[in-house]
Amino acid sequence: IICQFHDRIVRTLRQVQIAMEVGKPTNFIIEQVAEMSKMLQVFLDDLKAGVLLGSKFKIALKTLVEDLNQEGAFPIDVYVDQAIEDSISYDQGAELLHILREAIRNSVQYSHAKNGKVSVKVSETQILLEVSDNGVGFEFDLVGAQGHGLGKMALRAKEIGARLKVNSQPAKGTTIVIELPRKAEASNGTYS
Repeated sequence: IICQFHDRIVRTLRQVQIAMEVGKPTNFIIEQVAEMSKMLQVFLDDLKAGVLLGSKFKIALKTLVEDLNQEGAFPIDVYVDQAIEDSISYDQGAELLHILREAIRNSVQYSHAKNGKVSVKVSETQILLEVSDNGVGFEFDLVGAQGHGLGKMALRAKEIGARLKVNSQPAKGTTIVIELPRKAEASNGTYS
């Protein structure tokens, strides 16, 4: 991962250098630097998720919520069913943390909520993760939703066999639900 990131940054820096040497417009150079900044943020998020994954899922999730809500935008209650530790694989946990990070980040940045909730519940047939707030909500349309990372979240959910649902209405808050079918035994090791 680090080598791939290094190579991408070096390529982008080289493009910026060439653009400056040949006198490309400033806008092009600014776009390249902005793209590099995004790559760095994704890399750091991935790195942090990897570090968090060394812990139990419950601890990783609580740490993630605390980290994303550092400014104390509004209180976020966290409930995690203890059964989660034996119910998901490491890979599923990584993807779920990425999805939850995006959902929580959107809530903190855009909702103007007074409070929020993150819950993880385990039943015999599925794992249900929910991020909700009592904020401004939004008029859901698939095209506009892509700008809030919902498309990326749905893709990550699909990669692990989960389903993502978005419930939002203006002035009524937003709820993101991830439904992951529970297998008899999680593959690739569990969080224990």
